[in-house]
Amino acid sequence: MKISHFVEKNFGLFLSAGILAGLIFRMDSPFLMSLLKPLLMIMLFLVFLKIEIKQLFHRSINYKLILFITFINMLVVPVGFFLS
Repeated sequence: MKISHFVEKNFGLFLSAGILAGLIFRMDSPFLMSLLKPLLMIMLFLVFLKIEIKQLFHRSINYKLILFITFINMLVVPVGFFLS
């Protein structure tokens, strides 16, 4: 099973784990601050990898996942940062 399929299949679990980790390890945590640059480097590397147009259109058929991700990125994350 490819990693992308695994993440798509269990997206809610990954999102819940990320939110829980954010609540447990606050922003001033030395543990998270030491991991900030390496995690950002990994994230940017994966973002800037070559994306095939065929796969992009194939993946965008899953409208529920796309709408959920857009909702989280456009509403929940900014409101969370504003309130914190």
